[in-house]
Amino acid sequence: MVPALALEEWRFFIMEYGEQCVMMAGIYQTLQWCVERWATLAHILNAMAHEYITQMLQDKAITDGVWIGLERSMLFTCSPWLWTSGPYVKYASWHQEFPKHPVSMFCGKLLKEEQDRFGWMDACCHERLPFICQVTLFVGTNL
Repeated sequence: MVPALALEEWRFFIMEYGEQCVMMAGIYQTLQWCVERWATLAHILNAMAHEYITQMLQDKAITDGVWIGLERSMLFTCSPWLWTSGPYVKYASWHQEFPKHPVSMFCGKLLKEEQDRFGWMDACCHERLPFICQVTLFVGTNL
């Protein structure tokens, strides 16, 4: 029997050191940090992933949001939002105040709204924020 990659699972983790100190950086530095660890910034592709990540953040004292792998081109003001790995955003959970700056903000973060709800918000790519990485796990099966 040959093992095969049968199921792809995602694991998300927030970048933290200890309980109080959180690593913060602009989105391009965070993306590089994740990639160096065989991960990427979090891609929230469905409601289940959104719920899982927001549950991770519920007890964190993060007021300005966290980077997720959301970006759009700086060349066109009407460019679509993409995940950093390339696919267009199909599932979305935008913040009630989105867009904050539709002409000058090209990166996306997850930001807390009222009543423990989190939504996506456009942000300056150089803003220093904590971030969420994800790593793909392949579960092998014997065929």
